[in-house]
Amino acid sequence: MQNMIFPTKLNKGWCVVIIVASFLTIIVAILYVLTRTWGPECFKFNESTGWIGDTIGGITAPFIGLVNILLLIWTLHKQIEFNEDQLKTQRNEQFKAAFFQMLQTQRELLHEVNGTFLSRNMKGNVLGDKVSGLDYFHDAGLELKTLFDVLEGKLNDGLIISNIRNKYGITDELLSDFSNSDNEKQMAIAYRTFFDVFFELGHYCRHLYHILKFISNEKEDAILGISDDQEKSDVEKRYKGYADLLQATLSAEELRIAYYNCAAFENAKKLFIEFQFVENLTKNNLIRPDKDTIIGLEIKDTY
Repeated sequence: MQNMIFPTKLNKGWCVVIIVASFLTIIVAILYVLTRTWGPECFKFNESTGWIGDTIGGITAPFIGLVNILLLIWTLHKQIEFNEDQLKTQRNEQFKAAFFQMLQTQRELLHEVNGTFLSRNMKGNVLGDKVSGLDYFHDAGLELKTLFDVLEGKLNDGLIISNIRNKYGITDELLSDFSNSDNEKQMAIAYRTFFDVFFELGHYCRHLYHILKFISNEKEDAILGISDDQEKSDVEKRYKGYADLLQATLSAEELRIAYYNCAAFENAKKLFIEFQFVENLTKNNLIRPDKDTIIGLEIKDTY
């Protein structure tokens, strides 16, 4: 397809050259005919008919004027193309600068997020451990799994069950709603229950969402007006690369929390599906590997 696009762009310039060359050829041919001594009387020029210089000037002037107009149009066209290329380059540089600044902010938010999770000590007492950064996301995944176990009725430890139910305000109505829902809705219910307690995750997840939204908006603007399927596909791949780069900066623990977050928030889910934003996640990273699937998102079995 690229080989088809290149000649099309090339012909825009060559078309003007061919037209100009054609006019020049016609002019030369006319001059040749008019300067011959043979031929009809109408081709013989003297005082009564007008000298050949006057005749040639009258004939060539419109052609030269037309050639000048065509050259001017071609020059303006090339200038417009150059200006458009400059604007695209400038916008792309601005996008990259903003994108990498947002990446830096996302890393800073990782280190700022902190919270207290439940755990057992050697004596069997339930304690609250305050952690931050990557440890926060690691422990958040463990507690989210415990929350799932309580909602599914899988735990036998009365102390853990009691603490989880009290901490998250789990009612019989919530348990009934959870048990009567499909797998994807169960993910949303469990995460929203978790999120209501660990609201400090909000800033981190919202910023992650806005980075993906920023990439998506830039992609839509870039493909606007592009009719060629291959060119459009190339633009989409380029912006998919930015989403992949963002994903590569996240640990498996962060991706896991982000995955359950998108199950609970529809706008985030759309962006995750658009960029397949869980390609670095496997089913082994999920809390319920056999159940926790989101329609439209593909999770690999293994790396």
